[in-house]
Amino acid sequence: MPSPPLLDAYVDLAVAQAGAGMAPDASDAERARSIRRRIAALLFSPGMVAALYLTAWAGWNVAVAILSFGFLFAIVWLFSERPANFRTKLTGLLSRIARRSRAA
Repeated sequence: MPSPPLLDAYVDLAVAQAGAGMAPDASDAERARSIRRRIAALLFSPGMVAALYLTAWAGWNVAVAILSFGFLFAIVWLFSERPANFRTKLTGLLSRIARRSRAA
C-alpha cells in the first residue's frame, strides 16, 4: 500500500528525524524519546492549523492566539521530553548553580 505524499513529506523533515539518526548502541530510553519526538512532529502541523482556526474563530484575538499557540508548544514539548527527564535535568542544573554560589 503506497503511503500518502504528505506523510512522506513529514518523514523527510529534519524535525521528524529527531536528530542525525540513532546510534546502533542507543539505549531504549533514547529510542523511545526519538519515537515520541517523531510523533510530536507529526502532530505539530495539524495542531498549528487548529490553533489558527481557534484564533480566527475568536475574531483574531491576540490573547487567544498567544494562549493557543503557547498551549500547543507546551503540550508538544512536554509529550516529547517527558517531565521526569526535565525534573532530573533541572535539579542537576540547580545543584551546579548552588555549588558555584557556595564556592564564591
